[in-house]
This record gives sequence, C-alpha cells and structure tokens, in this order.
Amino acid sequence: MEKQIGIQFLKRQTVKNTIWKILCMTMLMLGIILIGCGKSDNFSGTWAGIGSSAWDSSPLLQVLKIQKNGESYIVKRYVGSYNRKGNLDYFKEMETMTGTLKDDNILEIPIAFGGVLRITFVEKDKELMSAIPMLKGAVYFKKYDDLDKVKQKYQNLNNEGTQQNVKDKSKNNVGTTAKSESSNATNVPSVPKANNGQASASAEYPAITKSAYVNAYHSSADQEGNYVHSAKLTIDGNTGSCWSEGVKGIGIGENIEIHFNGNYKVSGMNIWIGHQKSQDLFSQNARPTALRVEGSDGSKEIYNLEDKFGPQRIAFKTPITANKVKLIVERVAPGSKYEDTCISEVEFF
Repeated sequence: MEKQIGIQFLKRQTVKNTIWKILCMTMLMLGIILIGCGKSDNFSGTWAGIGSSAWDSSPLLQVLKIQKNGESYIVKRYVGSYNRKGNLDYFKEMETMTGTLKDDNILEIPIAFGGVLRITFVEKDKELMSAIPMLKGAVYFKKYDDLDKVKQKYQNLNNEGTQQNVKDKSKNNVGTTAKSESSNATNVPSVPKANNGQASASAEYPAITKSAYVNAYHSSADQEGNYVHSAKLTIDGNTGSCWSEGVKGIGIGENIEIHFNGNYKVSGMNIWIGHQKSQDLFSQNARPTALRVEGSDGSKEIYNLEDKFGPQRIAFKTPITANKVKLIVERVAPGSKYEDTCISEVEFF
C-alpha cells in the first residue's frame, strides 16, 4: 500500500514538473515575441529628397525604396532630373542594394572597394539622412506612401514644400566611408572639377546640366539578348552601364553622338572609358585610348586618354560651341577577354 502511494506521489510530482516546464517555456517564448514586436522598423518604406550633383550642382531627385527582408533590407535607388523650367523630365531606377542594421537608427550598405554607405534615421525629424555617392553633402529624405506620391510631390521644383526638403550639409561627411578614391556606379567618384566644380557657363551660353542632354546615338551597339548597350547609357548618370560598339573587331572608327537641347559652350569632358561596373570587366573589355571629338560647329580634335579605371578630365584645346558632340574611337587598349570597346559615362562641362 505504501509503495503504491509513493508511486502515485512520484507521478503527481512528474506531472507538476512537466506542467511547470511548459509554463516556463511558454512565458519565455511570449517574452521573446513581445521583445521582437517592440523593436521598431525605422527604414521600411518609400523615401525621397533633393540632392545636388557633384559635377554641376544641378538638383537631382533621390528616392530610396526600402523593404525588410529577414534580417537585412533591400534598398532600391531611383534618380530624377529636372529641365530648365524645373519640371521632372527623367526618372529611372538606378540600382538595387542590400544592407543590414548597425543599430535601430543606422542602416549600412556595402559598396565598391570596401566602402560603406550609411543611411541614418533622424529621430527628431522622422527623416533619413545619407551622403549619396556622386552628390554634394548629405541628402535628407521624407517618407511617402509610394512612388506615385513621390513623383506627384516632386513633379516641379517650385511645388510648395519641395525646396524645404533641400538641406545643404556639404561640410558634413556623415554617411559614406571608402577605402579607395577610385569610382564606379556605387562609390564616391574622384571626379576632376572644372571651374571650381561648376559647369561651364557664360552670359551667352547656359551651364551644361543633366537636363541639357536630349539623347545619344551610336554607329553600332552590342546586344545581349534583349539588352542593348546603347549610347544612351553614357549619359544616364550610372557608371555601371556602358555603350559597347557592336562591330567585329575592336571598333576603330565607331562612335557615339550626344545631343543637347540647344547650343552650349563645351570646354571639356569628364569621361569613364571601358566597362566601369567592376575592375574585372574594365580589364576584360577594350577601352578607347584616343578619341576624335567633333562638334556641330565643325571643330575636330583628337585627344589621348589614360588607360585607367575611374574618371578622367579632358580639357578641350579650344571650346566647342555646339548642340551636339561626336566621339569617335581612334585608338584602343584591347581587352583581356572581349574585343568590345566600351565607354561608360560622359559628362561635358
């Protein structure tokens, strides 16, 4: 009898211990869930702000569409530019990046050459702040419902409240760190400046801003599936894309022609030769080392280029007065893998 009582007692204790363990585990899980739910997400959403081009100080619409993806974030960046009347006339998705939280208020995105792009949540103003590559100073971003709301708000620079989002913090270096001065589409470029960084202008001719470029044409272009490496890619503001000639061989004599929306005084150009998306692609593809520059005013001149990754500045011997400029391949450095001669980006000043 006593043995049975002891066995029953042990059984009751075992049941109690099991119930207690279940209760403890449940409370622990609830605590973890509550802690997770309490952690705020300051970055997801669509954010927009106005920045200034590092080349000519022209206003550029910057949009970040941020989406949480597990422990990381997917960040899509869009860029828009404005014409002389202040109307938005160009809007394009530029790149997709992946970042992780350093803490609740800092999102870090690895970029080229070991650099890091930092996006900071400013608690006081409920805004994002970052030093975007190829722009002067920091850009402040306000949150919007979607891309349509952004384009509606920023359709014209004179819209009420649009200019209030332009905050020049050019003396602050918060947001970007890099281990190299070389550049590509996702790193701060060491772009040589002309006229203290401003685009050329005179009383008779306006400065050459992003909105001055109407179109670009090519003599030939390489095509991969449905993707065409057209001349338009040399004026899209993205050094990760490129024009690639499409003829057999290394493309001597092939050319691109860039059209403006009027006559401009062109004193030179910043140019990224080759395929600048990466150092490997730069080496694998051919690069022009001499270009003949022809203006619609009848001017012609051949300029030598350095065979190097990153931007280089070419000052014209005599300024061109033209509404279009043609760049013709005169000499080439061959690629280690491909014969295609490429030019990634051209910026006239």
